[in-house]
Amino acid sequence: MEHATTLNNGLFVLIDYLRFVVTELDCIDDILKIFGFSRSDFSQCPRGGLGYKSSIVLNGTSGFRVYFDGTPDMGICFDISGSNMSILYNSFKSGSVNSGFDGLSVKDIEFEIFRSISNIGHFTRVDVAVDDIGNRFFSCDDIERFYRNRQIVARSKVYKHDISEKDYVKTGDTIYFGSRTSDIMLRVYDKQLEQNQKLPDDSKIDYPWTRFELELKNERANKFVEVLLEKQSLGLVAMGIFNKYFRIVERDDTNISRCTTLPLWQEFVSTVEKIRLSEPHPVSTLEKSELYLDKQYMPTITALFLHYGGDFSFITDRINSGLNRLLKNKVRCEELGGIEVVQGALEYYRE
Repeated sequence: MEHATTLNNGLFVLIDYLRFVVTELDCIDDILKIFGFSRSDFSQCPRGGLGYKSSIVLNGTSGFRVYFDGTPDMGICFDISGSNMSILYNSFKSGSVNSGFDGLSVKDIEFEIFRSISNIGHFTRVDVAVDDIGNRFFSCDDIERFYRNRQIVARSKVYKHDISEKDYVKTGDTIYFGSRTSDIMLRVYDKQLEQNQKLPDDSKIDYPWTRFELELKNERANKFVEVLLEKQSLGLVAMGIFNKYFRIVERDDTNISRCTTLPLWQEFVSTVEKIRLSEPHPVSTLEKSELYLDKQYMPTITALFLHYGGDFSFITDRINSGLNRLLKNKVRCEELGGIEVVQGALEYYRE
């Protein structure tokens, strides 16, 4: 947990997975040097992956790989699991090209790494983990119960609960909100069970531990980094995202979106800020409206056209009402050439 940020409520926040693509440089040796590595620190793998023909792996690890030899626009891809993030931080800090970083904290090094990557490429995946060690707030059983009681407001309606067993003993417990193909997914899992599958009997964890983990991809991953570099606080940004995309509520209203947030969840996120990881949708253009009309309503309009024997009066009779409503939409009036155009059409159809 050496690269985790500790929150005032006792939770720990950390980056648990990082995948990024370097596009501004094409020499692997130069790129590795930026992060404090040399080619001799890596071994050639027998095959590539992720669409690349070749890959190398950091010596002594299995979860720190660099993929290359793809098409010209694919760049060079770094794929780093959570257990190797500390290696990345320490190497970046001590690298000769980063000699001025010796006195920086882990938090500051994290920001410098993200800033460096942003300057030479882009992110394709960032996992942000929140650890509840001791289950001071919620367990997987709690989350399952809240879901069954319809007390969870989540961005995605996709829900999956996986429990694994061996010899009738539970070995894993993971809850998913969202699909693996989406740009943002939340998983809640029993970290104690997961860790104990890897540890010898005399080193197993004897305390409960639940991890809440956001898997951010592509646009969401890059927006996360942009906000992180702006606010300079991993804890604030992580909890602001949770506060926006996931909520546990009291069932005190028939409409779940209007229900009061569960006090314990409010303490968990420890912030009133909500951080959105996408830009607001732009105002719809007339061309987009036409596509939407064609996709959503043309079967209904065609059925009415046939119902009235080929007569379009069921539309023309509604033009006056539509024009009056259109006058209130200044943006759409501008698209049509100004409010005067709509007013002129209204006068025409009144006659």
